[in-house]
Amino acid sequence: MTILWDDIEYFNNWRFGLGAATGVEPPDRLYAQAGRHVQGWRARAPMLSIDSRMKAADIAAAIGVFSNQAMVDLYAAAYDDPETGDDRKALASTLRQAYTNDTAQSRLGAMRDLWGRSNGSLTRYSAKILTARAAAKIPPSAALGDESADLIASMLSAGLDRSAARWADIVDQGSDGWALLVVATPTRAAPVTYDALDDFGGNDESDGQLRSKFLLAAVAGLGKADQQTIDEFAADLDLNLGRTTKWTRAIQSAARRGQSGTVALLAAVGMQGRDWNAMSPLHLFHITQSLKQVAWSQKRG
Repeated sequence: MTILWDDIEYFNNWRFGLGAATGVEPPDRLYAQAGRHVQGWRARAPMLSIDSRMKAADIAAAIGVFSNQAMVDLYAAAYDDPETGDDRKALASTLRQAYTNDTAQSRLGAMRDLWGRSNGSLTRYSAKILTARAAAKIPPSAALGDESADLIASMLSAGLDRSAARWADIVDQGSDGWALLVVATPTRAAPVTYDALDDFGGNDESDGQLRSKFLLAAVAGLGKADQQTIDEFAADLDLNLGRTTKWTRAIQSAARRGQSGTVALLAAVGMQGRDWNAMSPLHLFHITQSLKQVAWSQKRG
């Protein structure tokens, strides 16, 4: 049987499965039509070439299909594979430098090359996942304060919150690195202050101060600031976290009953959208608050 892709204009899951199973891959123009989930399948398909899997790895990692370990393993295989293209081999070599170079500065330089290789949001995020354990090997240093946010974001992308927390004494109050640690650190000795939130808001250049609204929603949902601080900063942002909808009432009710599965399902419903611009700070507030509540109820149980 001969599979010809030249006249195919519509790509679907069946055609991907047929091509992968027979080793006759569709061209990149058809992959470009497919949903992100297909790139996840492509990255995980062992029968496909390493070069092809690497083309899909960025999207696969960004949507949660590929872990840091899976990404590193794939890049390591590409480094040793004679059939992998030069561009992919160069990326694998850069990753190797990020993990093995002698000095923190040279390892960080390799990480910067990987982080900055694309303006695409998914590729930028997947690069953080790729370098997570390399970032964890960088010792906290005041001299690297300007790089702290990227290093912390990289560690947190793979769940390395304990490693990221080592930078707590390095980051400046109100900085991006500080904001990441405020939300990600499981415990915090002192509540978040209004001045700290205001410092972050003063540096926030996002449209409508969306980043500040997300930060406040997360801090409030996790109970990391007192109510007066939350109310004051919410007023500055013109953000009403007290507004209720049918969805907020549903997730609150499920959280009160300790129904963790229902809370997780409603959280997924509340996070529909292809990027964070489609996400509501109100939804994030109720998601974090409800997830924390059901986790606490399970601990007590």
